[in-house]
Amino acid sequence: MSRLYLPINEWTKSKYRMVEGGTLAMTIDEETSGRRRLVVIPGAAQMDIEHLRALVEWQDEVTRKQLKALGPKPEPEHSKEEIAGALKEVLASRNRRKETGNPKYL
Repeated sequence: MSRLYLPINEWTKSKYRMVEGGTLAMTIDEETSGRRRLVVIPGAAQMDIEHLRALVEWQDEVTRKQLKALGPKPEPEHSKEEIAGALKEVLASRNRRKETGNPKYL
């Protein structure tokens, strides 16, 4: 099984990890746009280490270009507090319907 050794700062930036089946999963952050993407490389455990390093570098560059092309992350239309309030209202109305015992409105 090959292992990918990177400097500590590279591990904290991209968060590489081996998952089930010898698959390499890495999270790539694009700092200027604030976007993040999960990239999976299946069969990484069976690859030659030089080939794996080249593939990881290439995939990192391609993904960062794609994320940068998407532009900045859009601002949400509603705040988290507004969404939480709406969810509480929905749950309260669902609970009221359950209390009435009418399955038509569940």
